[in-house]
Amino acid sequence: VVIGEDDWFFFTGEPSIPDYQNTALLKPGKLARLQKNLDRLNRDLKEKGITLLVIIPPNKSTIYSQNMPEQIPVIGAQSRLDQFLEYMKLNGNTHILDLRPALIEASQSQAVYYKTDTHWNDIGAYYGYVETMSALTADYPVLAPHPISDFKYTHTGNSVHDLPLLMGLPNYTEEDWLLLPNFEIQLSEEKNALRGGYFIRTVTNSDKQLPSLLVFGDSFYGTFGRFIEPHFSRVK
Repeated sequence: VVIGEDDWFFFTGEPSIPDYQNTALLKPGKLARLQKNLDRLNRDLKEKGITLLVIIPPNKSTIYSQNMPEQIPVIGAQSRLDQFLEYMKLNGNTHILDLRPALIEASQSQAVYYKTDTHWNDIGAYYGYVETMSALTADYPVLAPHPISDFKYTHTGNSVHDLPLLMGLPNYTEEDWLLLPNFEIQLSEEKNALRGGYFIRTVTNSDKQLPSLLVFGDSFYGTFGRFIEPHFSRVK
């Protein structure tokens, strides 16, 4: 972890710093394999009447580059994500959703990531949700996103987030704010344990007329899923 301007914490593990500095580009063969594999999956799903949407939540340093330490400059002109999107636009058929423009725009007036966490906050997840649902409405008009006025921005206390814990600072807290819905949600949840501490989570909606959703996600989905799941009859 490094601490940047205005006490913003940034994760430095894995390839996050080379990603930020644009020094770890993808080789042509890797790009070609990604495109072929995704397009094959997209084609197979489309034949079954299923829509595939690939969503890429940005690293916090991408959205808040102005808060990164000046000792860690951006070096390359193009990121791996830029490479991938450009290659897919020229050669692929799979819908890849780039959330960077919407999040950068929203960040001009409000925080969209936690200062002390790797992940987006509820505001950032909400704007990712709006972009996602808007992308899906072409195939599923019923999936129009809720306006932000349908939620109440509520302070829920303070907690320690993941980056202070990585630094051994268990008492370094940050305020938590949630967008809580003003509308009724009727969901039930079931978890089936797998080996290694993993599990499959199934969420069921009382409205069985809605489309269903299969998600392969990472830790960004936790906050994001609270906005997405009420729109589907079943999420797994």
